[in-house]
Amino acid sequence: MITLYTIGFTKKSAERFFTLLKDNGVKQLVDVRISNNSQLAGFAKGKDLEFFVKEICHIPYKHIVDFAPSKEFENSYRQEETNDWLEEFDKALAQLIEQKKAIEEQIVAIRTNLIKQMEQRGLEKVDSKQFSIIYTPARTIMRFDSKAFRIENEDLYAHYCKSYDKEASIVVRKKQQQKE
Repeated sequence: MITLYTIGFTKKSAERFFTLLKDNGVKQLVDVRISNNSQLAGFAKGKDLEFFVKEICHIPYKHIVDFAPSKEFENSYRQEETNDWLEEFDKALAQLIEQKKAIEEQIVAIRTNLIKQMEQRGLEKVDSKQFSIIYTPARTIMRFDSKAFRIENEDLYAHYCKSYDKEASIVVRKKQQQKE
């Protein structure tokens, strides 16, 4: 399942913005603003945001205006010219999620093929015009089971937990289509 987070930068400090990205385990930031270089954007100005997100959160940044809402949709939403805003939102978000899913499937297929080709050729690293690709063989990784630790060591867990205020948010999940 794809987890999609949305985050705005207005009314947030840079510290709060980047902490939210890190604390929620965001793996990539996709900037969908049509104009990401406004002077009002502050730390979230296009090139600055790309630099900060890479340096602070160590995640890739992409500016993809294809995912931005149309001017008509944006205007109707802002001016509340229509009572169908939720339906328009529903259609627009569903379309974007489907596009994202298709793109992610294509990326997985390309990566799978690259792994296969590199294994067959015994390559650990290749450089193309646009990419440097490093092969890492399959391996076992150790992970800390914080849920089990919390259950078995409640006092110790509570001692080391840090609390923070979390801003209001929404979770959007695509419903499974019902069979007719």
